[in-house]
Amino acid sequence: MMESTEVVDAEISNLIVNTQTMTLATSNSAGVPEASMASFIYEATSHQFYTAVSMLSPHTTHLAAKKPTAIMIVGDEQGAGAR
Repeated sequence: MMESTEVVDAEISNLIVNTQTMTLATSNSAGVPEASMASFIYEATSHQFYTAVSMLSPHTTHLAAKKPTAIMIVGDEQGAGAR
């Protein structure tokens, strides 16, 4: 039987592999958060998330300025069942 942390790690990996969109959140110079949906690629070896954002997007300026950034990945609620 897997340890509880191994179960959680497996569920997180499964979520990432089966999801194509994340919410990307950055903050502007006044500290106001800005969030939008973005496609992503996950590189498992380095545990890095990659996304492409338009040069017109405020996120581009925030990321270039190394502003705090967060992502949220949510699984498909239709496929979720009670555990």
